[in-house]
Amino acid sequence: MSIHEKFELEKRIFNRLIEHNKQNNDPHSHLMILAYKHGLQVLEEMYKASQKVEEEEVYPF
Repeated sequence: MSIHEKFELEKRIFNRLIEHNKQNNDPHSHLMILAYKHGLQVLEEMYKASQKVEEEEVYPF
């Protein structure tokens, strides 16, 4: 599984968890939504940073 495929899989999981908690009537579900959104944001930032590192690497041969 490539990094991109793993990223897309994890992103789908976060989005499903967010949607599940939006439909939940638990009084604390809004806190879970915030936590999952933050996790998703961190995941996206890390993926973008890893893509930049790959682009900047120079191979001598």
